[in-house]
Amino acid sequence: MTTFEPAGWAATTGRDGKETYTRHVGMVNVVAEWDPAASLGVIRVDDGIGTRYAAGSDAFGDAHSFWIAAKLVADTAAAPLPVAGHVIGGIKVDPGDFLEAELDLTLADGREIGLSVIDRQAFDLISDLHSVEKYVWAEQEDEDEEDDDPYEGPDHGAYREVLPRVTAAETLALVEILTSRFDLGRDAVNVSGGGSWITISGDDAVSAVLAREQEFDGAIGAKWRYATGHDGFGEQRLTVQYYPRGEYQT
Repeated sequence: MTTFEPAGWAATTGRDGKETYTRHVGMVNVVAEWDPAASLGVIRVDDGIGTRYAAGSDAFGDAHSFWIAAKLVADTAAAPLPVAGHVIGGIKVDPGDFLEAELDLTLADGREIGLSVIDRQAFDLISDLHSVEKYVWAEQEDEDEEDDDPYEGPDHGAYREVLPRVTAAETLALVEILTSRFDLGRDAVNVSGGGSWITISGDDAVSAVLAREQEFDGAIGAKWRYATGHDGFGEQRLTVQYYPRGEYQT
């Protein structure tokens, strides 16, 4: 006989009377342990790499609060993460508990995601990003040899290429201008480069922006330039690169 009736949980009781409730959520195990005699409970999450405790055992001194917390932890672990998306704005990094880092980032659709990585994962991430950086710059050098400067526009000049300090709010505001003021469908606007540029796809969408270039220039209130081209389906593509905080040089 256990204290709780957990639908979706596996319940066992040890010889010492302590109760263990386990729920498998994908690759994650949520384990809630309750000691009826001491009226103390602890909840831990095991993702196969490390174990995290939802709270210390002193946080759950009664059965009701313990079981509410256990179900909330399981529901959080089961919440679907986006399978893909573009990160915009800067990534906030804070030290977590022990050898962990807490990453907070914003996706192009406005969702905010929080991640925890342990030291080994952080090292692998840094190493992989360094490899990607070398690959991207090699590709960029090849493109520069073919076309020194494909950009044109009202503010075109001799630019010093830097990484714009673009916030998630600034990028989302620009997307909002395009979808509300210029009546573009959200699927026609793609955020890239960490939010430092956007791509508008489709003949009608590109024409709508270029025909109102002066209005667009006044609406975004930022230094910008653009390049035209075609996507893999033969439709026009407009790439807009912008510098909201003056990260440019003419």
